Amino acid sequence: MSSNGASSQNGNVIELARRASEPVNPAEGLSAVAELRKRLDSVEISHVEDALYEGWSWGRIAGCLGVSRQAAHRRYAKPLKAKRRRWQRMRRQVTVPPEIHRIVRRATAEAQIMGHHRTSEGHLLLGIAAAEDGPAYRALTEAGISLPRLREQVMRLHAGTSLFTGAAALDADPTESIDDAHGLPVDAVAKRALRESVDEASRADSREVRPEHLLLALLRPSEGLVTKLLLRLGLSPGDIREHLLGELSTSSTQQSPPRPSSTAGAR
Repeated sequence: MSSNGASSQNGNVIELARRASEPVNPAEGLSAVAELRKRLDSVEISHVEDALYEGWSWGRIAGCLGVSRQAAHRRYAKPLKAKRRRWQRMRRQVTVPPEIHRIVRRATAEAQIMGHHRTSEGHLLLGIAAAEDGPAYRALTEAGISLPRLREQVMRLHAGTSLFTGAAALDADPTESIDDAHGLPVDAVAKRALRESVDEASRADSREVRPEHLLLALLRPSEGLVTKLLLRLGLSPGDIREHLLGELSTSSTQQSPPRPSSTAGAR
């Protein structure tokens, strides 16, 4: 297993909680508690960010956290404002092409055919898998992920009644035109992945968000649906992410024009 995959596995909140509550020795227990505290802080600020994007007030967020409004605002307002300003700067530099909008529409159509009420990160992954071309699609297929297998896991993890049943549900493509697939809200975690795809594009010095940037955002370490989907398929999100980053790095190197030699420059 790669170091990224191992890190993702070791950072799993459930596994850390088990190690903290049932340690082999005090050292392991204390180490697990410290790492668990950091991971929970990261999970908590992500939920606060999602809530703010959903239009929640600081009072409502504070009520869920069991703290005062002032305490919640004091802890999270400054870092989240800085993060939003950074994202807004990147958004002005990076465009979102029709290809990404088409993936979102495909994801919405997948959610509709499954009888789901929101478009989630799992549906976005289905939208990428349905593209049948490009680095993101190849990263999924090379990991052994097919559209029917992925669709099966999304259906199992979500509530809802599919328009199809049995094997037909696994092979059924959306019956309506993808371009007409509208009307479902995108859930908070999927919105976060879409925002983070802009960050991935910026990191790669790309002027537009590509499907591979969205996949990298979906594969970031988390306790979310994509992680559960891939673990159920016996796969490591960290390994797939590392493989995709390696492929993109190789492709970028091959496409970069050679620099003139110092000798040529001297002439």
